[in-house]
Amino acid sequence: MLILYTQLLESAYLFILWAEGKGNAESPGWEETHARLRKELQMNRNVRFGMLAAAALLVAAAMGINPPSASAIQCCYCDSQSYQTPCWGKGVDCPSAQANFPSACVTAARQYCLSIGYDGACNISSQITSSCWYDSGIGMWVYDGLATHQCKWCDDCGPILP
Repeated sequence: MLILYTQLLESAYLFILWAEGKGNAESPGWEETHARLRKELQMNRNVRFGMLAAAALLVAAAMGINPPSASAIQCCYCDSQSYQTPCWGKGVDCPSAQANFPSACVTAARQYCLSIGYDGACNISSQITSSCWYDSGIGMWVYDGLATHQCKWCDDCGPILP
């Protein structure tokens, strides 16, 4: 395709020269003009070939890179058993400790499930079980609580189809 395009381009240049009266051998400067056009066409051909080769290499590299997360669909399931994991919301004051409490419970639930061999936690709910108190050991205000959750496991459901 690239060669056909280049040949068409070269023919168009030569036709334009001929139509302007510069395309016959008797015209002065015809050989220089013809040589210059051939050199430009050769350079254009080399540039196009280089761009085509670079594009082919990029496509080949992109097709070869297939991260594990994109190569298969993960199917995850929640276990039927419920767990309660202690968690603590900490902050510089009581409102920030309360605001940090839910994410602390999610992290605690996930860590617990990972520690017993699961792939994470699901169906997480958190409940504060104490009033806000100051922990002088860490210098922060704390809410104690529990994360009630289930643990999940994931399987490879198969490849992603195009």
